[in-house]
Amino acid sequence: MGVYAKIKKAGTQSRFSTITEEIESQIMPEIWKFVKKAEKNVYEHYADRFISNEVIDTVRKELSFAASEQVDLILAKTAKLSGTLFTAQGVTDSKALNTLISYVKNDFGSDMSDMILSVKSQTEKALNHISYVVNMQATKDVGKLYKELSQYTGDNLKKDLQAFQRVFSDQYARDYMREMTMNPVLNSLIKQEGNSLFFYNKNGRRYDIDKYLKARGEFTALDTMRKAQLQVAKERGYEVFRLERIKNAVEPREHSKYEGDYFTKNTDLVGTELNGKIINGDIITDFIIGSTPPYGCGHIYVAVEFKNIVDDITDKFIEKFEKFETIDKNNIEKTFKNIFESVAKYNDHLKRRVKYNHVKDSKDYFDKTVECLKNCDKIILEEFEDKWKKLYFSEKDSWVVIINEIGELVSSYLIDRPNLQNKLDTNRGVIGVKSSEVENYERIRRKFRLL
Repeated sequence: MGVYAKIKKAGTQSRFSTITEEIESQIMPEIWKFVKKAEKNVYEHYADRFISNEVIDTVRKELSFAASEQVDLILAKTAKLSGTLFTAQGVTDSKALNTLISYVKNDFGSDMSDMILSVKSQTEKALNHISYVVNMQATKDVGKLYKELSQYTGDNLKKDLQAFQRVFSDQYARDYMREMTMNPVLNSLIKQEGNSLFFYNKNGRRYDIDKYLKARGEFTALDTMRKAQLQVAKERGYEVFRLERIKNAVEPREHSKYEGDYFTKNTDLVGTELNGKIINGDIITDFIIGSTPPYGCGHIYVAVEFKNIVDDITDKFIEKFEKFETIDKNNIEKTFKNIFESVAKYNDHLKRRVKYNHVKDSKDYFDKTVECLKNCDKIILEEFEDKWKKLYFSEKDSWVVIINEIGELVSSYLIDRPNLQNKLDTNRGVIGVKSSEVENYERIRRKFRLL
C-alpha cells in the first residue's frame, strides 16, 4: 500500500506515525549523506603532513557544490512529499494546497538547508584549523609524529583511540593536541564526544544532529496534520474540532485535561451536545483553534462534522415538501385544500381570511401562501418534546405559513413580526415547548421555488 493510501485510511495516531516515517525515510537520508561526506573530509585531512590553502579552497568548493546540490534535492523532495501528505488528508483546494506546500518547503526544507550549511561551515573551520596547527608544527621535527599519525585514518581513529592517544605522550604532542582541540569539531573527533563530529547551530544553541532531526521530523508531521485539519474544516464547512493527543508533550500542558473534548469558534454552537459531550468555545488560551501550539505540545485539533440538530430536522421537513407538488394550478380550489392537516381546517382558515379581507378567494389564499414560502426572510423551528414539530415561514412583516413535520399546512395567515414573536414567546411558556431560528433557510426557499 502506498503512502497516500496509508495516510488516507489511517486514524490520527497511525497517520502521525506514517507521516513521521515518510519524512525520516525520504528527507533525513539526504541530510546524513552530506554529514557523512563532511565527516569523511575531516578524517582524511586530519593526519596530513601538510595542508595547503589550495587544498582547503578545493575542499570548500566541493562542499559548496555538494551543499547546494543537496539543498535543492531536499527542497524538491519536501515539496513533493508535503503535497502527498496534504492531499491524502483531504485537502482539495488547489490554491490552498500550493500555499501549504510552500509553507512546509520554506519551514522544514529551509531548516534542513540551514543544517547542511551549518555542517559545511564547521567542516571548513575544522580543516582551516588543521592547516594552521599542522603548518605551525611544520617548522619543527614532526616526522615521527606524522609517521604515527598516518597509521590512523577514517574509522581507525575511533576503533584504536587508546593507541592513537599514545602518540601524544610527550609534551610536544600534548601541545599539538591542545591546539587541535581548540576547534569544537576536532575536539569532538579526538575526545570522541557523542556519535557525531557535528552539531547544529541554531539561535545561538547547539543541537545534537540526530536528536534534532528526529524531533524536527515529528514536529513537521504534527504541523502538517494540524494545518490539514484546518483546511479540511474550511473546505467542508466544519466548525467543530476535537482536541486529540498525538504524542507525549515535552512537558505537561494544562490543556491536556481537555483531551477528547469539542471546541468551536461559532458561539451559536457553544453549549450544544455532540457524542454525549458539550461543545466548548475556543477557551484554551495557550492553544486556540488555528494558532501555533506551545513548544513541545503533542496535541492537534481534529475537524469534526457536526450537523446542527435544527438543520437535521429541517432536512426531514424538506423531504415532505413534495406534497405541494400535488397542487394543480389550474384547479387550486380543489387541490390546495388537500395539503392542509384536514379539509375542515382549510375551510375554516379560508373563511376567516376572507372575513378579515386578508384574501379574496382560494386562489388569492394560495398565492399569498406560496409567495411567503418562496420569499420568507425568517424560518423558525418550534417543537414540543418528541410529540410534534412545526416550521414557521415568516415573510417580513406581512405573512406567516406554518407546516408540520409531515409536510402538511397547519395554517397560513397575516401577522406582523412583533405579534408573531409574542405568539412564539407565549408558546415557549408551555413546559416542553422550545423554538430556534433556522439559519440556512435559502435551501428551503429554493425547494419551494422549484415547485
